[in-house]
Amino acid sequence: METSGSSNLDSSMLKKIILRNFGGIPEMRKKILQTFFDKLSMELEDDRVDSLDLIRQNLASAQHLKSYYNRKEAQHQEQTKKHPQERREPDPDAHLDSQAECRHLMVLTSNHTALPLLFDVGLVNPENTRVIISSDFPADKSDHQVFHNLQTIKHCMSAGKTVVLVNCENIFEALYDLLNQHYTTYGGTKRYARLAFGANSELCEVDPGFRLIVIVDAQDVHRLDPPLLNRFEKQILDRSLLMTAYHYRIRDRVLKFVKMFLQKESKEDLKHRNPSQSAVLRAERSAFVGYHSAILPSLILSIVPANDNANPNAEKAKSLEHYVRKAIERLLWISPPEAICRITKSVRRNIMESFQIDLHSSYLQEQCHENMVDLMASRMLDQKTWPDHLGTLAQITTFSLFSRQGMATARNQMPCHSELYVLHEFSAQTDLKQSVHTFFDSHLPGSKHTSREESASRLKSGSVLILQCDQDATSLDRIRHAKYIIQEERCAFLAKLGNYQGHGVTTEMREDIKEQDKHIQHQPILPQRYQSLKLK
Repeated sequence: METSGSSNLDSSMLKKIILRNFGGIPEMRKKILQTFFDKLSMELEDDRVDSLDLIRQNLASAQHLKSYYNRKEAQHQEQTKKHPQERREPDPDAHLDSQAECRHLMVLTSNHTALPLLFDVGLVNPENTRVIISSDFPADKSDHQVFHNLQTIKHCMSAGKTVVLVNCENIFEALYDLLNQHYTTYGGTKRYARLAFGANSELCEVDPGFRLIVIVDAQDVHRLDPPLLNRFEKQILDRSLLMTAYHYRIRDRVLKFVKMFLQKESKEDLKHRNPSQSAVLRAERSAFVGYHSAILPSLILSIVPANDNANPNAEKAKSLEHYVRKAIERLLWISPPEAICRITKSVRRNIMESFQIDLHSSYLQEQCHENMVDLMASRMLDQKTWPDHLGTLAQITTFSLFSRQGMATARNQMPCHSELYVLHEFSAQTDLKQSVHTFFDSHLPGSKHTSREESASRLKSGSVLILQCDQDATSLDRIRHAKYIIQEERCAFLAKLGNYQGHGVTTEMREDIKEQDKHIQHQPILPQRYQSLKLK
């Protein structure tokens, strides 16, 4: 790299160039920045990294490129009017005139948080984005499913949409021409790339506004081939990027509670002042089921309103403790009974003094960890616990699965209609989608599955959809896929529900649907997330 007098390379431009090329190595980004600046004898004024801005720059380049080709198309049409007999030849230098071209994007994440974040923070437009999750249902592990996904990508390529790929390693080989940006351009405006799978290949149109986003877990990225990785611009995306100083203050207080919760007073435990990281994680997961590094940022961002930072300092200090207690109460929902029983009196007293929370009262009296029926009544059917008037989503962890007979007994005791599905009994994702769609559709007037009176009754009294997932019979990826399918169908149901007057649709429900309209219209992810609960 040269820094001649004719170059306009300044420190901000150099920083942007480096981070756009080395953004996927978070532990080395600052060192890489400093190395480049030292070699070029330039001063690094600010080594902070805004990953969200880097992702926005990548995605915005597609729109800049589309504007560029639109201008070239207008110029070509004007030239054609003047010289109608002139033949439209391929333009080999078209790519040299556009400075907006950049690699497609690979988003590295942890604990599968990137997909909802893309929509939550407005990085992608829901109406112009298609999410493709590679299905590992037994009947979907075939070439037919791969062809179906490629057809979807082909349509989005020509329409200029954004495609988000999750767990789609089996189709990367078919996209190498596209990822290499090896385009054939005609007339300076029409671009084509070859999609190939097996012995079949096809030259497909690529709209300049098309953008491909691949989501990969940061711990799995080493499994991908280096040539494939080099074809993407890699950036980091997780919920910690959204945390403000106020959020970190709440997190620090909650972390203090977690450490106090894990305290034991035996002399043997006090010997290990510096336990290993894995030992600490095991202790945390024994106290809070499914605990991981991203759980507190996700929890805090879900309970602190976006506009709370506008509060005066005095009100902030007061509300901070309110949010801390609320976060702790949420954590207790995923704590097993034996973890509560292990807490000593002195630890309970210290927690009471520091956080004004009585562990036994909160866990044993205010919360329900005994049985499914009581849990449904206290969390799922009690509208006071809902974030709005549109229902709630919950992920319930149990020590053992419910038998058909046991679940049938529980359903009979519930004061509302309920449906039970078992995930590993579905052979294809379309089967699950159809069953979930039927459940939601039965609440709409004119449904072919229920009478108008019955659908209105279900909507008024409430209904519960239960999807039982056996981790020994299905994969975690399939469970995540199933959760996404339920959210997607629920989103479509709410969009339809907002068009009805009466029929059990209350004014409050319509207002909530109208308020969330920008989130639920054509959007595969709702702002509301699954609440995590724990049963004995």
